Amino acid sequence: MHRDTAPILERRYREWKAFCARPDISEQSSDRAYINNQHFQDIVALGEDAVPHIIVKMKEDPAAHFLIHALEQITGKEFTPEEIEMAKKRYGSPLGNQGYARMWIDWWETMPEQSRSTTAIDECARQRIPDCSRDAAHRRTADES
Repeated sequence: MHRDTAPILERRYREWKAFCARPDISEQSSDRAYINNQHFQDIVALGEDAVPHIIVKMKEDPAAHFLIHALEQITGKEFTPEEIEMAKKRYGSPLGNQGYARMWIDWWETMPEQSRSTTAIDECARQRIPDCSRDAAHRRTADES
């Protein structure tokens, strides 16, 4: 993406939050109402360039926890049972969306800076690699070079 993703994400996030504030959405107990709509898909459509900005948004806004679903769709990352168990011990069980948001933040923050490239993230998404940690993505990209 050649444009600055941060302001675009911010605008789309505000539009999505306004949509989610509608009573017919905000009174839903399922995540589906929050993510199965065009506003959310507009966030996902930003792709890998949006990942660092989504992480920041989840740190700053407690209501941004639904963005875990955008990260899943963008990166293809699926946390392993071992990662989930470790997170439950760390953050308490059940994890809920807030716990998963913390897992995503940890995943991003523990990834070496050089692995934060769209190449490493894209490689995990393309191969649908369950253990798509930054270290694993970096090793796979380096091994293929």
